[in-house]
Amino acid sequence: MDIIKTSFIKSFGIVPLVLLIAYFLDFFYYGFVFGYCLTIYILLHAKEFSKILDLDSIILFIFSVVYAIFYAFDPYSGMQFILVYALFPLVFYLLGKNIAKKAKGSEQLFNIILGLSVIYSTIALISVLLNIASGGFAQTERNIPLLWGSSGAATGTAAYLFANMCLPALLLFSFKKRKILINLILVTVYCLSILAVLRLGSRTQIVISGFTLFASLLFLFKVQSPTRNFITLLLVFFGLNAVLTTVNIDFDSDLLSAYADRMDSKSHGASTAGGRTERWEKSLEYMIKKPMGWKVDDFGYSHNLWLDTARGGTLLSFFFLCLFTIRSLIKALGIIRNHSTNIIFRNQVLVYTLAFMLQFFVEPILEGSVQLFLFYCLFQGAINQQKNNIVKGNNLIQ
Repeated sequence: MDIIKTSFIKSFGIVPLVLLIAYFLDFFYYGFVFGYCLTIYILLHAKEFSKILDLDSIILFIFSVVYAIFYAFDPYSGMQFILVYALFPLVFYLLGKNIAKKAKGSEQLFNIILGLSVIYSTIALISVLLNIASGGFAQTERNIPLLWGSSGAATGTAAYLFANMCLPALLLFSFKKRKILINLILVTVYCLSILAVLRLGSRTQIVISGFTLFASLLFLFKVQSPTRNFITLLLVFFGLNAVLTTVNIDFDSDLLSAYADRMDSKSHGASTAGGRTERWEKSLEYMIKKPMGWKVDDFGYSHNLWLDTARGGTLLSFFFLCLFTIRSLIKALGIIRNHSTNIIFRNQVLVYTLAFMLQFFVEPILEGSVQLFLFYCLFQGAINQQKNNIVKGNNLIQ
């Protein structure tokens, strides 16, 4: 894949690329060290990175600093997170912009982001597969220790697999663009990721896989002929029929044991978004009653990126995060609608943006999956820079 091509590595730099990969792999939970190294790298190359600063980077930085300041009053996760919250979002945003600036066209950028996504999931995927190999699916404990030993929450572990859930939607457009061996590897990664998600009992990841595939199909129908649409519908029909006839969807089976009593539960079932709707309602009430934030002990996490931000960082950080999110969605929509951009990258922007938003909507991201938010910052930086490339006429469609 293009991510390992010498031309890109030489242009982007081997040092930041290695540090970025090391951060995503989070060796023995010391990934933050590599994050500090990336921060220092950008400071040492401040002149170069200052040229790609934009309004979104300023908004993101203000949000980060405000959130970090209020977190500092109650640093329950550790003092080091003050710097993580204050600096890392901007660092990863600028790295994403630099990746798009150095990439030779949107197709190469597609492959780079795809490669980083697979790398991001590696440790979690291996950890869950090893757990399945040793104990099978019928285990009482959903939380699984990662390779480094410490047991993490099942939802946090599953969050690392979110991009892998998008692989069918991505392959729908790009299957013919790469070698058969690479396609087989990606299909294998997806199948193994599905097994891992079933072991973790993550409903969110199943929803992400289904929604992104559906969105990608709708996008495909808009850009291809009626004949091809008919053929695609037939393939989808026969594919779904094959899956439904060969897979026994029985929540009492070992394969789906992690979902037992969770789908129909009155308090944590699908109808309440896993018990989150009540917390969302309370969070909205507390935003009015306590605009300066409230304690997590009041009723737990809000299980929503923006609402949890209001709790931990006040309405001020909530405002700047919402502003950054809205502007990001507008930029993503601009890429998706731009017909001069490579279609597989447009589809990737659609699929990943939807996946990020679905994940953000149901989890306490900054406190439970901060790496996921930083990945989003990197991804959004790449989108914004690519949009600038299009405006300047520098977009190379390969």
